Formats: sequence, C-alpha cells, structure tokens
Amino acid sequence: MNGDRMGVELEMAQQVLDLARTVSGGAEAEVLVDSHSLALTRFANSFIHQNVATDTIRVRLRLHVDGRTTSASTTVVSATGLADLVD
Repeated sequence: MNGDRMGVELEMAQQVLDLARTVSGGAEAEVLVDSHSLALTRFANSFIHQNVATDTIRVRLRLHVDGRTTSASTTVVSATGLADLVD
C-alpha cells in the first residue's frame, strides 16, 4: 500500500471517530477504512480497445451503546458524506 494513501485513510478514520464522539456521546466506535484499485483492459486485434480503472475508498462505522449495535458504510468520502455516515 502506498504511504500517502495510508495517511489519507488514517486521517479519514480519525475524522469519522471525531464526528462519532461529538454526535454519539458515550458510544464505542469502530471505524474501518479500506481502499482498492481495479483495472480492466480489453484487447481487439492485438490493440488496446478499452481501458477502465477505478479507485474506491470505503468507510465502515460501527457504534455500540447501551447494549445495542448499529453499523453503516459509505463510499462517499467528502466531509458531507462522512457526516451523513455518522448521522
């Protein structure tokens, strides 16, 4: 994994934890951030016909409070998307 990508993932996880602490009060929180890259190249007549690549970051949040647990995940990693995840 690229060091820059790991730094971004750690910062994102910290941001979600901070939001969860603010919103949920005394809940225990678990945040998982993972990223992956997928690529596909199609050939026709020995030439590249189509090349598609995607980079995706997924954030998963699990909160536990008063004997109850809930979880949610998102691939919308903007500040608004992360705030929506916590809400």
